[in-house]
Amino acid sequence: MKTIRRIFGLFPNIGRRQFFLQLFCCVLAAALLTSCASKGSKRQRLANNAQFGGSGGAVAKNWPQQQRILAGLQQNLHMKAEPLDTGGISAQVLSGISFYQDSITPTTELYNVLDYVVGVLQRSRAVCRIIVLGHTDNNPPKNPQNTNQSISLKRAEVVAHYLVSKGIRKSLISFEGRGADYPLADNSTEEGRSVNRRIELLILPGR
Repeated sequence: MKTIRRIFGLFPNIGRRQFFLQLFCCVLAAALLTSCASKGSKRQRLANNAQFGGSGGAVAKNWPQQQRILAGLQQNLHMKAEPLDTGGISAQVLSGISFYQDSITPTTELYNVLDYVVGVLQRSRAVCRIIVLGHTDNNPPKNPQNTNQSISLKRAEVVAHYLVSKGIRKSLISFEGRGADYPLADNSTEEGRSVNRRIELLILPGR
């Protein structure tokens, strides 16, 4: 009560009811801003963690090669590699270098990054299961027969086939398309859309 009296002593023209109403609005606004800022990253993290549920997640937490692989991937400036909460690694190709807009043709830079990933995995001598995730921006495809979902799936498939051609066992690779559901940047700008057209690799120890 002393604190409240001091506040009204500093602001004598503000009524008690008005003061508490403004305080409530400020707290509510702060909560909404915090929620919006974390919503996208939380959805991405939960979706990725779902890939490693059950016994797979338990195995991944005790994966001895994880730190070695993670450290190697983090040295590539075109990737963002981080551990998942349930184990395993998420490696995202950054800088909008994955695919051209409305295309399933990889850029030369993407091939270079994938070659780098294969090199890290081979040097680690670990048997890894890889899930390739394709992402798009939110622009509708120019070809009406395509959707963002179908394009993201085709992009993931192209990457999966390339990894197999570089020596990754086909039985250890799967792929899926996520469309425009998990943006990393603002889709209202070309720069943001180029970042959202990306490939993500989920890396887990092979069974």
